Amino acid sequence: MGNLSNYFNDFVQTSRRKKSVYQLRLELATDEISTSDPSPSTDTNDTSMKNADLFNLENQSSTLNGSTSSVSITNSGGAKGFKKCLNVTDLLAFGVGSIIGAGIFVLTGYAAHEKAGPAIIVSYLVAGICCGLSGLCYAEFASRIPCSGSTYSYSYIMVGELVAWIVGWDLTLEYMIASASVGRGWSGYLSSIITSGGGKLPKPIAPVYLADGFSLDIIAFLSIMVLTIIIAMGMKESARFNKIFVVIKVAVIIFVIVLGGVYADTSNWDNFAPYGAKGIFNAAAITFFAYLGFDGVCNVAEEVENPQRDLPIGILGSLGISTVLYIGTAGVLTLLVPYQLIDNEAPLSVAFENIGLKWASIIVAIGAFAGLTTAQLGGLISQPRLYYSLSRDGLLPKWFGKIHPRFKTPFNATMFTGVCCATISLFVNIDVLADMVSIGTLLSFTLVSTCVLILRYPAPNTISESTARYPVNKFPKFLQSSATLVPIIVIFAAITSLGYVKSLHWAIILVFGFIGVLFSAIPFFFTETPETILSSSKKTFLCPLVPFIPILSIWANMYLMVSLSWGTWVRLIVWLIIGLIIYVFYGRKNSKLGKEQQIPQDNFVPMMEMDQLEKKTLGNSTSSSSSSSSNNENNLDDNDDNSSGNSSGEIPLASSGVTGDTFPEDPNNEVSNKKSERQPLSPAIKSTTPKQKTPSSLSPSTISPRIKQTISNIKDHFDLNSNNNSHNNNNNKFETLDSSESDD
Repeated sequence: MGNLSNYFNDFVQTSRRKKSVYQLRLELATDEISTSDPSPSTDTNDTSMKNADLFNLENQSSTLNGSTSSVSITNSGGAKGFKKCLNVTDLLAFGVGSIIGAGIFVLTGYAAHEKAGPAIIVSYLVAGICCGLSGLCYAEFASRIPCSGSTYSYSYIMVGELVAWIVGWDLTLEYMIASASVGRGWSGYLSSIITSGGGKLPKPIAPVYLADGFSLDIIAFLSIMVLTIIIAMGMKESARFNKIFVVIKVAVIIFVIVLGGVYADTSNWDNFAPYGAKGIFNAAAITFFAYLGFDGVCNVAEEVENPQRDLPIGILGSLGISTVLYIGTAGVLTLLVPYQLIDNEAPLSVAFENIGLKWASIIVAIGAFAGLTTAQLGGLISQPRLYYSLSRDGLLPKWFGKIHPRFKTPFNATMFTGVCCATISLFVNIDVLADMVSIGTLLSFTLVSTCVLILRYPAPNTISESTARYPVNKFPKFLQSSATLVPIIVIFAAITSLGYVKSLHWAIILVFGFIGVLFSAIPFFFTETPETILSSSKKTFLCPLVPFIPILSIWANMYLMVSLSWGTWVRLIVWLIIGLIIYVFYGRKNSKLGKEQQIPQDNFVPMMEMDQLEKKTLGNSTSSSSSSSSNNENNLDDNDDNSSGNSSGEIPLASSGVTGDTFPEDPNNEVSNKKSERQPLSPAIKSTTPKQKTPSSLSPSTISPRIKQTISNIKDHFDLNSNNNSHNNNNNKFETLDSSESDD
């Protein structure tokens, strides 16, 4: 029993380890350094300069432990990183393409006929606002930390490794099932287009019945494999392909709205809300799922040219555009046909046929076909990048993290995703697949909202250090921590929502709802510390009305989650058990973070630790800036000696070249001015940390040779570049050492 208890305690401790922002930025820095040009141009209009790192360390010789070695810093796959090629238009097209699928042509009719009537337009508005709450939280994290992995990466920093793995593993199932189900729908709409034109699918490719819930669909299989090949060949190529089909889809929707408006009958709105307020909210719970997909924009963050500006626009802009199109389509449909006569299967096609416009049904089918294509593309793009992030952290084999040297895509992960999705769609019917989608996405929405609260309101180490307002500052410590307070809110929100959905006794809803509201009111007494305020740069998008928006998002997501069928929950639990087994026997032992550091003993805030380490490194770099390149080996030893003078014997991890707005040997801030004109490598999250003891995880014995070598290379680059700059009158601030020597 003692060994079992020790193993359990060790498992709990290791599962709570968090990745710091600095560690994530170091990974992004090494990827970007490896992809920058040998001699970047100093022209600030060059887009490659705006998105590459300030300095290029690739193929530079470095001196480490007395030996000279050629350095080529790469990602976990051994190839260069992603190619930055996406702009704000690509992101808007990607978001709209992922959100609007065939549901706009089908789901609207069912929700109007069965749940809300003409008030379906209010339901879409409510669903759009609820989804926008999560979108605002996503936009803040995407602007702060533009990396692939989305919710998984954010959770790894704010919550811990196990929770991050659980949500990442769950999203892999979500994307896979979504792509497979869309493949089935794609096949069905292609068949309807051919049938509407008077044709018929030939028997070799027509679906073949196998058993209940299973059939052989070759068209679905081939459609996924073709899109997979397109995605694997390059992100820019995929973006162009996606924009073509998004334009077709949006054009068809606008056509439907305009044509339907001509034949609209306002008398169909006389009984606007036949099912009352409850019907409106029930329909909102259904139409909410029509908005899912915008989170996929975060997964391509490492391929965006200007992530801090473009990612929030892509997320919130695509949600806004989709909401307008949804409301317009729903309004036209309910004006064309009385809600009692709306067809559940093909509402728009039947509505146009009833007014003598049968030819319009073909155009509607084409729009649905284009919508399914873009929705399918979104899932097939997002899942490989999630695999890539998991592989980069060591939680999946490195094979998934390999970047193709020519296409600059996670080639292995993309092909693996395509084969799995295509195989599922080949045999499983769409009705079985559709019931498994959405719960994982709602779970990730809840977690991102929680992460915003943890980020804004760090937990105090002791009650005496609390910055909360009275009387919350007198509460127990666990009630002043967002990480422990949110689970309590989630439990009461779930019970209250379940009571409403299942029409339980009103006393249950009232009591648990009241207690949940009381706990939800506690964060309103929290205050942001100076460290959290300074942890964002001027370019960082910040979620407004915190904590109101994150808490409201949590309540909305819990209501939608309990509205799903029990079968969906059972499938989720089974999948999570499989993921937990993989983590215990593989991920936990091979975690990159676990190999690089010991288990943190101090409950420090990961967003705050980086600046303290940067200050120490900047001081050490400045004190040794007059050294020549032949003394670079001794510089690293000197830094170790200086840091060993501290009480804990820790050494600084951060490098002066990765983050921060000031640089050593730059009294006139010329480099800083250059940097302000260019897009930084990653969000410039600046923070000031209260004096605290650096965690024992940063001791010399826990730093991997790779990080030591990277830090040494960046530091050597500054020292050597500084000497060259002094001989060249500061004209070659951003040139590499090799190019500087050639000029001399």
